[in-house]
Amino acid sequence: MFIKVLLNLIIICCSSMLGNQIANRYLFRLKEIRILQVCLAKLETEIIYYSTFLPEALDNVGKSTKGVIGRFLCDVSKNLTDKRVDGIDAAWELALDKNRLDLKFTNDDYEVIRGFGCQLGIVDRTSQKQLFELAQLQLKKQEQKAEEERDRYEKMYRSLGFLTGLTIVIILF
Repeated sequence: MFIKVLLNLIIICCSSMLGNQIANRYLFRLKEIRILQVCLAKLETEIIYYSTFLPEALDNVGKSTKGVIGRFLCDVSKNLTDKRVDGIDAAWELALDKNRLDLKFTNDDYEVIRGFGCQLGIVDRTSQKQLFELAQLQLKKQEQKAEEERDRYEKMYRSLGFLTGLTIVIILF
């Protein structure tokens, strides 16, 4: 009898943890979008106002940012300084592909980030400032979408995980 109760609790706990993992993906996506917005503001300051070279600016912002976003920016900088690829767009794409599994972004988020990276560093300061403003605006829209999805799905997946475990326990025993 004790073993049955223990197994039931293990099943419910495991399915609840799985539901929490899925729900946390929505929360982490929102956090990463917000961190990326802050990083782009820092990068804009480094490039536009301090006139820092792009690889150095990316490295400075990457080192000052914790987590996968900071690592992504450092990878872009490293790709540029090591001359592994030709141009910022290829360096950006390579770093994006390398960190894709760790980032919790959706395909729409990737398109915004990819579009920004392809334009970065190839135009004058005025156009560069407009590029940063456009990227911030697009990321703000993605942040709103992420918030709506989090509000809609986070609680559902947490509940679904627990209820699935409970259903399995009822069916098995």
